[in-house]
Amino acid sequence: RALAYADKRRRTSLLTAGQGIQPDDASVITSRAAESIVHPGFFELEPTLFGDELSHDEVMGVPGTYAAAVEEVAEVRRLRQERGSSFPKVNLRYLLSPESTTGLEPAWQIARDLKLDHFTIVLEDRGPWFEDSSERGLDVMEKKPRKFPRGFAKSAASQVRLVMEEAKGHRTPRLRLSQRVDTPEE
Repeated sequence: RALAYADKRRRTSLLTAGQGIQPDDASVITSRAAESIVHPGFFELEPTLFGDELSHDEVMGVPGTYAAAVEEVAEVRRLRQERGSSFPKVNLRYLLSPESTTGLEPAWQIARDLKLDHFTIVLEDRGPWFEDSSERGLDVMEKKPRKFPRGFAKSAASQVRLVMEEAKGHRTPRLRLSQRVDTPEE
């Protein structure tokens, strides 16, 4: 309700990783949650997947959250079509990390099959604030970020290139790359 109220006064986007959607409740929640996202007129919904299904569920700490998040996005898209509405735009975000390169192509397929508006590949930020030790204070925040493992750049570029090639032949979704990157080489 609060987001719907804010949406009447501001352009509102909702970022989510599906962590609030429990798999057992997904079928009950999905239609109501989608209704509450489509009805007030959110500008954009940006769910994030943290790898393939197994990796995403492990990051979220609850098995089935990947499937529930995909189901939610599909329901939002269905309701939007049913109402003939252009909003909310749906931007499926994918966190590209050393652990998630193999899940990129299947996530792209989901975005393509559901005819989402955008698909954004987000390169994992290796800043020190993601380390467990960051709870110890600002001195940890100033440490040099850990590096990506050897070979990750080539592997990631290869996967991104496959998605970019396939995206050329389709009108939707529009492919975005984060961190001001335009090519796999970058």
